[in-house]
Amino acid sequence: MTEKIQQKIDQITKKVSALQHNLAIQVDKSERLSSEIDSLKATIGALEEEIQAKESELISLSEKMMVTTEQNATSSTDFNPQRDNEIDDLVKEIEYCIGQLKK
Repeated sequence: MTEKIQQKIDQITKKVSALQHNLAIQVDKSERLSSEIDSLKATIGALEEEIQAKESELISLSEKMMVTTEQNATSSTDFNPQRDNEIDDLVKEIEYCIGQLKK
């Protein structure tokens, strides 16, 4: 009778050890996932700040383009390649910023 009891105790002890081992593994996994979540949250925050900066840059470039367009409208109608190049550069910058925001 005592041998059967000892066997049951040994079985229970093995199960408890296995459960403790599995628990330790899950705790470690949970800590790693929590750390990864924190890292991803930091990345999201940085990307949101970058988006805000790009939006501000886009607004600034749009305003510059509007001023340049207004200056072109009020200036003489003579062909001015330099002014056209400046406008083209501004348009390219705006398109680049829009492309960055879409990413």
